[in-house]
Amino acid sequence: MDKTDIIQVDASNIDTAHICCAISKTPDALACAAAKKNWMRAAFADGYQFHRLNDQGKVLIETIPGQNAWAPVHAVNWLYIDCFWVSGKFNSRLLEVATARAKAEGRLGLCALSSRKKQPFLSDPGFFLHKGFVVADTAPPAYQLLALPFAEGTPLPHFAESVRAAEVPQPGVCIWYSNHCPHPSKYVPLLQAIAQKQGVPVRRLPHADNGALRRRQAGKDAGRRLRRHHLLRASRIRHGLGLFLALLKLALITFCIS
Repeated sequence: MDKTDIIQVDASNIDTAHICCAISKTPDALACAAAKKNWMRAAFADGYQFHRLNDQGKVLIETIPGQNAWAPVHAVNWLYIDCFWVSGKFNSRLLEVATARAKAEGRLGLCALSSRKKQPFLSDPGFFLHKGFVVADTAPPAYQLLALPFAEGTPLPHFAESVRAAEVPQPGVCIWYSNHCPHPSKYVPLLQAIAQKQGVPVRRLPHADNGALRRRQAGKDAGRRLRRHHLLRASRIRHGLGLFLALLKLALITFCIS
């Protein structure tokens, strides 16, 4: 098999395959990869698929039926593109993998979470719009749900109303996460330790891997948050908590960081 081939990581090869976004051999990276793989094993039953380049680079696309997406969206019978991490000539090839799957399964089209401007760890809106996607819905502060319907006149997917209306009633920091991304297993304890050191109350809410529970909580718990599109390195955590504490003193808002 050539290094430029696209392969699928599934139950048959997940024990030995790398997962792109955590390929270092350091203890932290190995722990992150193990957490992600455990999440993947549970998600396969929901129709989750992971395709990557047959090489050591970070070239991957994750797809899942929209009704099972780990996101507060209404996208029944759409194929939801989850993480799409790639550069250069492989962009179109991976999108073709998702398109072929969606058409083979009789889906209405493809959809993906993005933003008004390119952000780290969100798919590039410019690439999707260039490929014919349209803005199906928006949510504060700058999120966009992009969609590529396969037929004209198809009703588009949209965000759950809870994204706009929900509140997190308890003051403090709510760490709301799953191991869908491998990195929370490293950065969540770091955020928790820094918050506690600064005297900020912390609630840590790892979400279950059961599909129905994920979907229900993705809608119910998605509230008003101090959103970050970067890995939660110590400097970013301290900056975010500084903003949180300043606003909390003014009694302006309660934040949930996730």
